Amino acid sequence: MVGDARGRVLGRILVVRDVSEQQERQAAVERLNRQLAEQVEVIERLRAELAEEAVRDPLTGLHNRRHLDRVLVADLARRPRTGQLSLLVLDVDHFKSVNDRFGHAAGDTVLTSVAATLSAAVRTGDTAARLGGEEFVLVLPGAGRDQAVERAEQVRRQVAAVRHVLDGDDVGITVSIGVAVCPADGSDPAALLRAADQALYTAKATGRDRVVAAAPGDPDRVPAAVPTLGGAVVPVLVPGR
Repeated sequence: MVGDARGRVLGRILVVRDVSEQQERQAAVERLNRQLAEQVEVIERLRAELAEEAVRDPLTGLHNRRHLDRVLVADLARRPRTGQLSLLVLDVDHFKSVNDRFGHAAGDTVLTSVAATLSAAVRTGDTAARLGGEEFVLVLPGAGRDQAVERAEQVRRQVAAVRHVLDGDDVGITVSIGVAVCPADGSDPAALLRAADQALYTAKATGRDRVVAAAPGDPDRVPAAVPTLGGAVVPVLVPGR
């Protein structure tokens, strides 16, 4: 209000401010913040996808050797709390003949089929990976020898049950599987993989399409397979190679 010297009110002064421009600026800032948040979300999602792709085999979608090495170290570190840990190493039988006869595209079809069987066999805490070529690995934390051999035999049967139409031919595929158990067959990744690989070698040498468990104990001994019903095997110890 405006008054004179005697205190009488002469009038009022009203100040009117146009805030529409300020409101528009505020709305623009909020829009930019929302857009930035959306872009950050997209970037984080792409980063996660790239990180996952870096540890996945591009053909089969299984984890790759890089991821397997990290998982084995972590799982073995936890093993004193979780009990035993088993490792399955699988190799597709006569895979070279598939490539030679039907071509590499057919070979890729076989590999993706085997990978799908392994993915279906994975339970919480397990890891399925492709070592390279036609060789795969299944890590089973908490599984002892009997359980690991049973799981391996299930995988073997499931792979053998699938029929593949390759260049018009109906083709069956089989796998040989080596099983190793920590700590009996090795307490570090290299030793465990070596034991499973040796068991796999025995499975290949004794007829293929079978499961062989590593022979714990004397490192100069190697597993020999005694076939049983269903293609599974019972390992026995024999001296030397």
